Amino acid sequence: MTLSEIGPVVLVGAGKMGLAMARGWIAGGLPPDQLVLIDPKPLEATTAFAAAHNLRLLESRSAF
Repeated sequence: MTLSEIGPVVLVGAGKMGLAMARGWIAGGLPPDQLVLIDPKPLEATTAFAAAHNLRLLESRSAF
């Protein structure tokens, strides 16, 4: 199974480490529409990455 066949993936905690994981998954072939980021106080870099890849960025899991 490849990353393009997996999803949806929900990443809780999109700080520096979470953002690095998200970048790797997208670069590895995970379709952006299959990735949801959840972080109550996202970094500016996380917000920019989410916008650039049209990812859903939520402040809480209850919004999911």
